Amino acid sequence: SSDLFIERVQDACRQSLRRFQTDYLDMVIFEWNEGLLPMRVAAEAFHHVVRNGLARYIGAANFPTWRVVDNLGRAYLRQYNRIEALQSDYSLMTRTRFEPEAMALCQEQRLGFFAQSPLAGGFLTRRSALETMFHSGRRDWLMERFGNAYGETAQAAVADVATRHGASPAQVALAWVLRNPAVTSAVIGVHSVAQLNELVQSAALQ
Repeated sequence: SSDLFIERVQDACRQSLRRFQTDYLDMVIFEWNEGLLPMRVAAEAFHHVVRNGLARYIGAANFPTWRVVDNLGRAYLRQYNRIEALQSDYSLMTRTRFEPEAMALCQEQRLGFFAQSPLAGGFLTRRSALETMFHSGRRDWLMERFGNAYGETAQAAVADVATRHGASPAQVALAWVLRNPAVTSAVIGVHSVAQLNELVQSAALQ
């Protein structure tokens, strides 16, 4: 039933509050899956999360664009708290899902956008790093997904820009994402403090 679903969503948020030992979450990001249908129920559940003080804002990860539009419409008509941010893969290798439709939606509706996997899973780092950083299964997956003529061209272009600016390929790839005015922030994963420090410097790269 819809009431059960709404309660399950709120209970999941309460569990997160206990784990983080905090009174509320700044943002809850819901990952798209068929379990969120029907959307009328999901929209009501999202609304209750904010109304009951569990979170300040709602975000949507990997939602089809038309589902986001549907949520915005329902929120407007029923005076619900709406989705305020999108999260999706976005890098030099994964642009088509965000450009141009979702990007235009974010700008028109003033939605935040979190670029997930801005380094294309590590594919846009140094080729030597790709060989040493990941186990063979991960490397094979990256090469299967991006190991084509476009991928080789992108890697070469990023490496060339990095050399000219005295930066690393990872910094250049991340800076390209962050310089897009439609991007609010980037979601990164690091294996060490040194990697984190390297990527933080990309925010200052012109």
